Parts: sequence; structure tokens; C-alpha cells
Amino acid sequence: MLDLVWHPTRLIDRRQADRVGDHARALAFLAGAILAGNAMLVIGLGIPSAGEPSPTRAWLAAAGWLLAGELVGLVVAALLTALLVLAWRLAGGGPRSRLVG
Repeated sequence: MLDLVWHPTRLIDRRQADRVGDHARALAFLAGAILAGNAMLVIGLGIPSAGEPSPTRAWLAAAGWLLAGELVGLVVAALLTALLVLAWRLAGGGPRSRLVG
């Protein structure tokens, strides 16, 4: 963490190796972060289980909430990514603009 504070460009440059699994790891991190956020909402607010009579139905409602939240979160992230790519193309950003440092 201290390396990131003192030398952020060096750490970012070191991480941009364009390896095969980079995109998959980034997508997995995003999906995990969205799932964790939705789980905190479900646990903290008790959103789906408020009116459920049985624990099984409450668990199913919570699972439905988590799956719906995950899907909506990933779709919104994909739309925002598409807008960012479009803006990058319209601004004329190319490989030279991506260099760090």
C-alpha cells in the first residue's frame, strides 16, 4: 500500500503487462465487488426478508435480490465502459496516450 502512495505510476506501469488473464481477473474483481455491496445491503437493511413467513422463502428472496443486483450492476458497468470507450475514440486517444509516466 505504501508503494502505491509513494510511487503510483510505477505500480500502475508494472501492472499493465497485457497478460492473457488480466481482463478475466478484472471482471472477477468487479463482479465480486458488486456482489459484496449487494450482500451488505441485504444483510444491513434486510430488504427481501421483511415480509417472508418462512426462513426458506427469506433465503430464496435474498438470493434473488443478490442475483438481480449482480446482473444490474454488471449491465450498468458494461454500459459505462462502452461510453468510456466511445469517449476515448472520439477524443482521439491511441496507444501513445496510454503510456504511464
